[in-house]
Amino acid sequence: AEANEHLSQAVAQLHHGNFEAAQLEAYEAAAAAARVPLYQHLVDPFTSREALWSYENIFVLSGKTNGEWKELSVTFEALKSAAAEEAAAQAAIEKAREFVSFCEQSSVA
Repeated sequence: AEANEHLSQAVAQLHHGNFEAAQLEAYEAAAAAARVPLYQHLVDPFTSREALWSYENIFVLSGKTNGEWKELSVTFEALKSAAAEEAAAQAAIEKAREFVSFCEQSSVA
């Protein structure tokens, strides 16, 4: 999102003839885009299992989720391991959708 904001600013600056500002905004757009994979590579080396377990240990057990998502890692491991049937797949999708929504709306950090 930040990269796209910088790109929009670069285009606006270009249309107004502010070439130096446009170049700077383009530079910042590239840097913002580079930060995403760098962050994931350097700061988030977790496997999926480790990510769920760590989230539970850092945020759920500390009370930062206000009691929500207890047994997070166990719940998702069970959903992943359930028999491959339509109902199980739907349940996994719905639970993941709930968790994704919670993470997007929450500021637990």
